[in-house]
Order: sequence, then C-alpha cells, then structure tokens
Amino acid sequence: MVIIPLQMKVLYKEKREILLIPSYFARDLKETFPEVSILGIGKLIDNVSIENVEMTPKMEYLLKEVITSLKDIKYEVDYKICVASFDDKTILGKANIKEKLIYLFEKVFDMGRREIALTLIEENEHIISGKGDKTRGFQTHLISSWLKTMENENGLFF
Repeated sequence: MVIIPLQMKVLYKEKREILLIPSYFARDLKETFPEVSILGIGKLIDNVSIENVEMTPKMEYLLKEVITSLKDIKYEVDYKICVASFDDKTILGKANIKEKLIYLFEKVFDMGRREIALTLIEENEHIISGKGDKTRGFQTHLISSWLKTMENENGLFF
C-alpha cells in the first residue's frame, strides 16, 4: 500500500493499492513517524518536506564560485550543503540546525550568484545561531553580527 497526500494523486500512475490522506495529515504523520514512506513527502524539517536532488555540474560550479567569493570577503560557510526540492516552492533554502546541514532549493541556481549567496548566508546563520526562521532570536543574531562587523571595521564600539 502507498500513502499519498490528496494533491499528489494525479502524479501517481502505478496500479497499486493507495491510501489518500489530506496534506496536513500526511505532514503530521511523517513528523510523528519519519520512517513511514509517503509519496511526495521526504525528510521533514520544520514541517517542510525535503527531497534530495543530485547536484548538476552547473550547480557544483556556481556553488564553488559563490563559496570562494564569500571566503574572499571573509565569510565562511563551514557546513555541508545539499541540493533539494521542497514541497513549498517559495522556500529557497533550509537549515537542518540539529544535523548542521544546509539545503538549497534546486531552483535557486537559476536565480544567480547573489541569490545563492544570500540563501547560503541565511541558512549558515540559522545553524550558527541555533535559531529558526521568523524568530526574534534569529533577527537579534543577524543584527548583532552585522553591528559587530561594523564596529570592528570602523573602530567604533557601542
């Protein structure tokens, strides 16, 4: 038997017994029982389904270029980076804080080096801070990091 969220039914063509369930229930089920296989829902991080994608030569090239450029401006990304597909297509990157792993949405590589860099920095900072998206703690971390950099560059300390 295959468990399928309702919106994935049109993609499933095999002739096997299926169990259709609402998307919200599929996510809750996957979060509670990560070992259960549900079509279209891979690993869940903060209720976002992530499916690994093989990195293409273009992606490898752009990622190497961006990481090198970030190092040139003294910004280090020290965590493993994977390319993935997310069920929420508005998300460009996701940090797995617990596993210290950065996922980049495969489509971010079509958006240019600047967007790749911005996404890498955000996800890297989530891991460094240990704070999730849309939190006051993460906002404070980013502003404090920026201010510290400005203080060190200008010799003016608050």
